[in-house]
Amino acid sequence: APLPPPPPRKRRGRGCCCRLLCCAVVTAVVLAVLAAAVVGALYLALDPKAPRYSVDRLSVSAFQVDPSTVTARARFDVTVTAVNPNSRIGIQYEPGSSLGVWYRSYRLARGALPAFYQGHRNTTVLPLALAGEVQLATAVVSGLQDAQRTGAVPLVFRADVPVHVEVGSFKLWKGREKDRVYFNGRRAGRSPLKVS
Repeated sequence: APLPPPPPRKRRGRGCCCRLLCCAVVTAVVLAVLAAAVVGALYLALDPKAPRYSVDRLSVSAFQVDPSTVTARARFDVTVTAVNPNSRIGIQYEPGSSLGVWYRSYRLARGALPAFYQGHRNTTVLPLALAGEVQLATAVVSGLQDAQRTGAVPLVFRADVPVHVEVGSFKLWKGREKDRVYFNGRRAGRSPLKVS
């Protein structure tokens, strides 16, 4: 009588790879869920709020145009208020900030924010002086003179400030605060811009 064929051999390699891949996927999913839970718990515990900034005053302390070179020399006094509403988060303002007062695409004056730490639930008022010299096109000078006659010189205050967000002694996040504030020159507390 003929012998029955031998039973087929089991391939163990394929099942082992599938189990290993399945374990790796499950581990990655569990770690992702745990990381999301930790981030969510931190968010709820810290209750982060965005800081608020305002330019309370922008006044022209000096502005002259040299007609022979069409060069403008300007000085602006600016008061900036920074409000940190967070009860557990501090903000470290780093060196390397850039502040400027612009007319169209011309930066009339520049300055910098001092490096400082702003504590929890703190309001800081910063008086700043910005100064600069820029060569203008003749058409820009005419535009400034026309704007002065109407009583509204449109200026833009721009700020680019590097910051660290801190919880206790831990620096959690590093970024840049960028802001623009538009002025039309008609608001109270502003000196008129004189162009000659």
